[in-house]
Amino acid sequence: MSQTVVVPDSAVSARTVDVGSLETAFRRKGAGDPLLFLTGQGYSGRWIPLYEQLAARFDVIVPDHPGFGGTELPDFIVDFNDLSVHYAQFLEAVEAGPVHLVGHGFGGWVAAEFAAVYPERVRSMTLIAPSGLRPIAEEPMVDPYRMSRDKWLDNALGSDREQRVPIVDIDPNPVEQMLADYKERMGVARVAWNPRYSLRLEHRLQRVNAPTQVLVPDEDALTAPSIALRYAELLGCGPVTPVSGIGAPTQHLMVIQEPEQIAVKVGDLVDSAAKGHNS
Repeated sequence: MSQTVVVPDSAVSARTVDVGSLETAFRRKGAGDPLLFLTGQGYSGRWIPLYEQLAARFDVIVPDHPGFGGTELPDFIVDFNDLSVHYAQFLEAVEAGPVHLVGHGFGGWVAAEFAAVYPERVRSMTLIAPSGLRPIAEEPMVDPYRMSRDKWLDNALGSDREQRVPIVDIDPNPVEQMLADYKERMGVARVAWNPRYSLRLEHRLQRVNAPTQVLVPDEDALTAPSIALRYAELLGCGPVTPVSGIGAPTQHLMVIQEPEQIAVKVGDLVDSAAKGHNS
């Protein structure tokens, strides 16, 4: 399996910006085209090695979703439309023009919704093991709300857990970690509790006009594989792109397991988009 340098959380300090009366925490580093990274669950409020890889080329902006990390969950966030408006206002607040958009897991769902509502603000979009669409009937949906943190990590990292979990669990206090997990789950539940997918998004995706790719792990015990296939079909971006582990299969937290590979694929999409625009 690939070796990664663990970037201490303190390497990039959190800042806050007022977004429609909501103090929103975010981290930012790098230069170049702005890249907005919308996180999945389990690793918010920190600077992971993937961000460091991306920051070598992009102006990387990583906000904490409402209800995640250092951002509180206000009463006025009740659905994905509210989240899309929030991120449109966020980009204005941090003075970032059209962005390269990357979303993982739940963040992939948020990214897809944002790109469908504000297609003019997205230059390219990479979805990584995204949730948000209805899986095929044969695939049972996993309920993360019924999982302990320990079980969730087993499913999210598989056999790679022991090596990678220090990047995910940075809080040595188990009570604080439990409270952080609970906060995240409430943030997701507010907008995605019932149903756990969006039929409206299936229709809205036709509005996305940026170059797009969908990255998938070798195995995913948290998100049904058919969801990524459906995204690729509706976005018309060709087949899904696997990101395979070296020595151990990649899982849902492939953003922790294979940062170098993912950063390269994000860059490749941007290069391909630039060539297409200039041709």
